[in-house]
Parts: sequence; C-alpha cells; structure tokens
Amino acid sequence: MANLSVEQVEALSPTELVNYLNLNKDGLFLRDDHIKTLESLELAGSNFLKLTTQKLTNHPYNFPEGPVERIQDFISRLNSQRLLNLEEYLSNTIPYIIYSPHGTMSRSSTKVSGDFPTEVRLWGEFFNNVNSHTFDQEKKFQRPTFVNNFIKTYTTLPKVSGQPIKIIFY
Repeated sequence: MANLSVEQVEALSPTELVNYLNLNKDGLFLRDDHIKTLESLELAGSNFLKLTTQKLTNHPYNFPEGPVERIQDFISRLNSQRLLNLEEYLSNTIPYIIYSPHGTMSRSSTKVSGDFPTEVRLWGEFFNNVNSHTFDQEKKFQRPTFVNNFIKTYTTLPKVSGQPIKIIFY
C-alpha cells in the first residue's frame, strides 16, 4: 500500500483518489468495478474519509459486506493517524495520578483525629494564605529592633587594694 498521511489523503482530488485506490486495491482486495463506482461518484479525499458502513452498503454504492469492512478498516487506520491540536489532546488525556500505597481510597474526605476537615484547599492557595498571615498581629517584615544598651559598662572604678577593677553587668 502507498503510504500517505491522513492530511495528504484528505487533500486528494477525485482523480488522485482513484489513482491512490488503484495503487492500494491489491491490499484492500478491491475489484475494478468497486473503484469505478467510487470514481463515478467523484469522491474527493475528504469525502472518502467520511464514508461509513451504512453509506457503502446502501445506494449508490451497494458494496458487498467484505469490501465494506476492508474499506472501513482502511479509513479508520487513516483517521487514527490524525494529529490532535493541544486542546483536543488535553481533553482526551487522563492525567497520571500516583496514589500512596499506604493511603486508602474513599469518596469522603480524610478524617484527622476522628474529625472531618473544616476546609480543603489546593497547595498553592494554602501556601499563599500562610505566607500572607502574621502570627503576632504586627506588620509583616517589620524592621528588627536592636537593643544597643544590652551590656552596661560602668566606668566608675572602685579601688580594691590599690588596683582599679572594671565591673560589667548583664
């Protein structure tokens, strides 16, 4: 079979589609009269990709069951190659979630010490809330105050046995 992508098949004109099907008729086990029927209806590539089993078995095609199934398989293989845009991909992709082997799966929220949580938050929201909270009811990031006179030194020196001594109080 000639390998064309679904986008290339979709862009085929009616005559190009007939040539493409003639190249693939041995793999699809189609007779010349089947291809002539498709040629007489002047199907383009985009029309061919939309053919259904019901259309192929009814008038004007009237194909027998064998060729219908082979054509349908061929069309579905082509359509499965279609690339999805990002939005379609994300809507069809199930996010991968890993559960802890030590956890339990239930439909209810987890009990902590026998009580249900009062509120359930996302991590980002939780951390933003914690970072904006001040625990001492003072302004956040207040400049620290330093005690300058923590160590007091007295310069009045008493004399004990003739030698002056320095006294430091904490």
